[in-house]
Amino acid sequence: MEAFRYNLEQLRKKIQARINKSKTSKEKLWQFIEFYEAEYENIINNGGCPILNTAVDADDGYDFAIIESAPTTLEEFWIKYPFAYKVLKILYLILPKYKKKINMLERFNEIKNLKSILLIYSQKDKITPVSMAEKFMSKSTIPIELYTVDNAKHANIIGSPHKKEYLDKVIN
Repeated sequence: MEAFRYNLEQLRKKIQARINKSKTSKEKLWQFIEFYEAEYENIINNGGCPILNTAVDADDGYDFAIIESAPTTLEEFWIKYPFAYKVLKILYLILPKYKKKINMLERFNEIKNLKSILLIYSQKDKITPVSMAEKFMSKSTIPIELYTVDNAKHANIIGSPHKKEYLDKVIN
């Protein structure tokens, strides 16, 4: 997990460095797009989406995965953020192969060496609703258990009133 956090931070720094060169929103948008255009081959050659690759390429001896509040596709996730959604659509026009590489729902069954998956979602999460978990479950060839809590913010069940039951579920 630390390797993932490190790589994600490196990616964030590279993108931010490009965006910081710009003054207007339009220039910042183009810097974002140009970053992915310049880095496309490197990203694709290294497997695509770093979040999904953490699960797909994990070879740490575990035969299970715990995934919390995962989006099925970036379109379904970013549709709630109009500007980011437009950037994504432009990115797909410029780099059409990238769309398949970062589609978590389509790549879900590439996850290796797993015997089971625990999906964790909040019933009140509007960013990644439980319906996304149900889509993963319908596509998966790996047995999946869905664990939901009544009310927690997106990807922050550990910080909710459900912390104790969450920890019991994850640890046991």
